[in-house]
Amino acid sequence: MATLAIQFTAPEPLPVNGFVVKYRPVGTTTYTTVFPNPTAPPVLITVPLGTAYEGTISSSCGNSLTSPELNFMALASIGLNLAFSN
Repeated sequence: MATLAIQFTAPEPLPVNGFVVKYRPVGTTTYTTVFPNPTAPPVLITVPLGTAYEGTISSSCGNSLTSPELNFMALASIGLNLAFSN
């Protein structure tokens, strides 16, 4: 197993309900959603070593409102830095 570390610059103020993070192995169709919503970076996900992942991250702003999704791709065990703008 490896740790997929998703690092990003969080907006200020932080979103009311944290961040919605979804990921899946590249080439598959079903996302896994991180639960509970992470409240700050980095987001750490334990995954099989050497697997490529893709996913999305967005702010959960309350009242069922979310920011536009930011896409990411990463190889398990390699950290990823994302700039997250609001």
